[in-house]
Amino acid sequence: LRDENPDVAALFESALSSGDLDPREAVVLYLILEHRRGEKSKWQRYLDVLPAQPAPLLSASDLSDLRGTTLHRAATSFRRRLPERFREDICPLLDKILDLAGLGGARDRVSYPEFARFYSAFWSRAIALPLRAPSETGEETLFQADCLVPGLDFANHSGRGANARWQVDG
Repeated sequence: LRDENPDVAALFESALSSGDLDPREAVVLYLILEHRRGEKSKWQRYLDVLPAQPAPLLSASDLSDLRGTTLHRAATSFRRRLPERFREDICPLLDKILDLAGLGGARDRVSYPEFARFYSAFWSRAIALPLRAPSETGEETLFQADCLVPGLDFANHSGRGANARWQVDG
C-alpha cells in the first residue's frame, strides 16, 4: 500500500505481510486514514460522496429472515465477530497508523460506527478486478483483487440487475 508517509506505508506493509491485516481490511483502514486527513487528502472528494452512515450490517430483521438456512449461522457469527475484530485487532493497529500520520491521540480514537461506515462503503462498492503481477519465477500471473474504482462504483448499483460493464484490455 502506498502512502505519502513512509512510516505509515511500512506499518501497512508489515501488517499485510504478517497476516495481521488482509488486503480488504487495509483498504478500509486506508479510507479511514484519508478521511481523517480531511482536505489534505487526495481522496477527500471521493470520500465526501460516500454515505455518512454505515449500511446496516445484518440487522436483527435480516437475521430472522435467514433462520433455518445455512447462511444464518455464518451471518450470526459475522455480526458477533466484526465488532470483536475491530476492538481486539483493527483498533490498536489503526491507532498506530493514525499516530504515525500525526492524526492520533486518545481523544481521536476511531469508533466502531466510523469503522463500520467505511467497512460497509468498501464492501458495497468493491469490484473484483483481474490484475497482473510478476511471479517468483519472473513470469506474469493473473489474479483478482477487490478494488475501489471511484466513479465506476457509483455506476455499479441497480435494484434490477447489472447496469454497468467493464473490461480490462491488455
